[in-house]
Amino acid sequence: MADQELEDGEEGEEEWESEASWESDVDSEAEIAEIMQLDLTEEAQQSGKQEYLTKCSELKIVPVAMFIAKLECEYINLRHHGMGVKGAICISAALMVNQKIRSLNLGDNWFGNEGVHAIAEVLSTNTTLTSLNLSDNRIGLPGARSLCRRLQDNNSLAELNLKGNKLDDRAAVPLSEALRNSSSLTKVDLSYNQFGEAAGKLFGEMLSGHAHLLEVNLKWNALKAKGGAAVAEGIKNNQVLNKVDLGWNGLGDKGTIAVGDMLTNNTSITHLDVSHNRINLDGALALSEGIKNNQNLLSLELGFNPMGMQQGMVCNVAGVQAIVEALKHNGNLETVGLTNVQSGGSTNRGRASRFDPKNPDGHYVVDLSQPWDRFLAETLYDRMMEEGGESWINVTFDSSIVEIVKGGEKWELPAKGTLEFDYITWKRGLEATFELDLSNPCELFMAEQLFSKAAAAESDGGNEALRECRLNDTPFEPGSELPNQGTLHVVYYSTKPKDELEFDVQLNLGIPNGRVMCQRLWERCLTTPTDTWKDAKLDGSAVDLSQWEYPEVPQEGDLELTYAVRLAIKPYDRGVHFTSPMDKKAFGKLEKTLSGQALTDFDKVHLITQAALRNYFTSQQVQLLLGLVTLRKGKLEVAVMLHARMVDEHNFNNVLQSLGSEADRQAVLDMVEANNKRKGRKMRK
Repeated sequence: MADQELEDGEEGEEEWESEASWESDVDSEAEIAEIMQLDLTEEAQQSGKQEYLTKCSELKIVPVAMFIAKLECEYINLRHHGMGVKGAICISAALMVNQKIRSLNLGDNWFGNEGVHAIAEVLSTNTTLTSLNLSDNRIGLPGARSLCRRLQDNNSLAELNLKGNKLDDRAAVPLSEALRNSSSLTKVDLSYNQFGEAAGKLFGEMLSGHAHLLEVNLKWNALKAKGGAAVAEGIKNNQVLNKVDLGWNGLGDKGTIAVGDMLTNNTSITHLDVSHNRINLDGALALSEGIKNNQNLLSLELGFNPMGMQQGMVCNVAGVQAIVEALKHNGNLETVGLTNVQSGGSTNRGRASRFDPKNPDGHYVVDLSQPWDRFLAETLYDRMMEEGGESWINVTFDSSIVEIVKGGEKWELPAKGTLEFDYITWKRGLEATFELDLSNPCELFMAEQLFSKAAAAESDGGNEALRECRLNDTPFEPGSELPNQGTLHVVYYSTKPKDELEFDVQLNLGIPNGRVMCQRLWERCLTTPTDTWKDAKLDGSAVDLSQWEYPEVPQEGDLELTYAVRLAIKPYDRGVHFTSPMDKKAFGKLEKTLSGQALTDFDKVHLITQAALRNYFTSQQVQLLLGLVTLRKGKLEVAVMLHARMVDEHNFNNVLQSLGSEADRQAVLDMVEANNKRKGRKMRK
């Protein structure tokens, strides 16, 4: 009865705009006649070119050049060509003959009912087409019926996309019948339509026991609680279907309870999306039971559901806690999405927004007071401690650096606070970028060490390498002899289980060259947050570099140390790159050094210049640096230099308020403008 009532609703089919107005542009008869004179090979004749051109001439439309060129290919994408009804008729004429095309995308072409009717006729004779995309084509009920009638005559089509056609419950009647009877279709996309509760019931009945469909996409419809529950009930009895998208359907708790029950009883589903479904506490609890009892699920998307929370404020964490506990019991899930189910749930949390426990590499920012984030931190910490060749690096808790010692005493996670870290598996590799002034003996030494390490690694398995090697912006071969001047850019890349690149250094401070080298290494440590001295000893006694007063170095003795450069993961997953300012701890060390009584303004400007080559700064940091320089000339030089290194240049005028006079402020702005013009001329050249 329900089916009959829906079909009787045909009279309510809405009026579409004139479909003839959306056909391809008509060209001159002379041009069409010229195309018709083309000599067609025997193979071209078998591809349907002749039929296509003949029909185009008959209907007086310009042939689509891309279609003609691709008729002998297996995959053709003709999306958004505005072909209209006549274009569809011409395409179908070619497809009646063509035995080459396997996948055809005809999305967004304004075919309407008449155009789809022409395409549908192809399905009764064509035996090679396996994938057909008719999305966004304004298909109404008559078009859907034509398509479904011919689908039942076709035994080759495996994938059908009807996304975005405003199909409603009436169209669900023939669709569910056609899908039930098809033995070839394995993937169907019905997303972004207007299917409601009645359609959900029909699709649920169709899916129950269906033996061929593998993927069904019902995203962005209006199934709501009853329709979603009916679909879930059908899937519960289906042991073939493995991928289902029910996102954006307003399932609510009642519909989600049925989904949870489905997960408990189904053994074939591997990928499920129920995001954006107004799931609250009861639904979350039901899902947790389903997750706990299902050992086949690999990917689960639950994002953008309240889960008992409200507008980012914790109301009831029991739902999220239950899901977290279920995830702990389910060892097979590879990807879980819980974006925006709590405060801070956004892409700013890095990989915490979408978690893949089998591939954890990436940058994480987690709030330890939130159950989901805490679960991630505990899971990743336990894995890191147990798995060889994996590590946390760049770890901070509430912006303070934390040392995580692998193999040492277990670190107890604090009850609340923000934990940030990079999770590294060495197969992905770590890197450090160097910009070296070869006229500086310290940086020439580092370049030599880098080349030496890369050469040794090449003969020992190639787990260290130099990339993007350029001398004065010209490609430079790492095996070449290094000059004693010029700027060398190089990226060191390593897949070894280590998070630092180390150089052993031995210096005789009794000679000028040794003291100069020591001072340059010291300056680099002070101005480069990734660089440190380790195990430094002077004549066998441990050295605390913080006790030295820059720029004075000891005048005698043998200095031994390990110079370490921290390696970092390349931030593939952070989206658009925004340069970070110099971190607080490193800047504090630089600020303390610049405050030393022994420093002249020359020394201060020299050190700030080096810091500017390797770092960016906030406006507050720039203002502090300006305050440490005493003389007017030095202040102006530093202000101009640091303008281009600010992460918030819009605050530069506020920074200049620390200068003594309006004349000085204007002088700096004039020099900045001159620098920008000079750079612009260089770029144009």
